[in-house]
Amino acid sequence: CIAYRTGAIVLLMFYVTELSTVFLNARWMLEAANMKTHKIYIWNGVLLWATFGITRIPASLFVFYIIVRG
Repeated sequence: CIAYRTGAIVLLMFYVTELSTVFLNARWMLEAANMKTHKIYIWNGVLLWATFGITRIPASLFVFYIIVRG
């Protein structure tokens, strides 16, 4: 069924977009521990923005395309 396949793709894209949440939570914990000057904080920020740019933006556009396509 085409509706099932479309729903599965949208759900998969939702899970893919959550990859950047790991780095967001780690960034919050590092900030709470006053580790803003450590290299791990900087690398975590780089990974956060990289995963955000690679997963959330394209996945959101793809899901928008699927929904508009009908």
